Amino acid sequence: MASTRMAFAGSHPHFIKHLERCGLTEWEIGYCCLYALGLKGKEIGEYIQMKSHFNNSSDIRKKLGLPEHGTTLGTHIRQLLSEA
Repeated sequence: MASTRMAFAGSHPHFIKHLERCGLTEWEIGYCCLYALGLKGKEIGEYIQMKSHFNNSSDIRKKLGLPEHGTTLGTHIRQLLSEA
């Protein structure tokens, strides 16, 4: 996760800064970077070997100000990346 975050920090610094301003931890930012790469929540859960990926996504959604229902976190993250 750290290496993924570092790669995005170099190539998309505005994206990373936005996530930091929203109060995401370094680990959560790395998690978002996996979404930005195009992975889905279940795939991320398998990649990090954590079955409770829904809880992580829910915490991140709150920090980003997203409602509980509506746009998926992956879609929102990819939109943020394209705007950065």
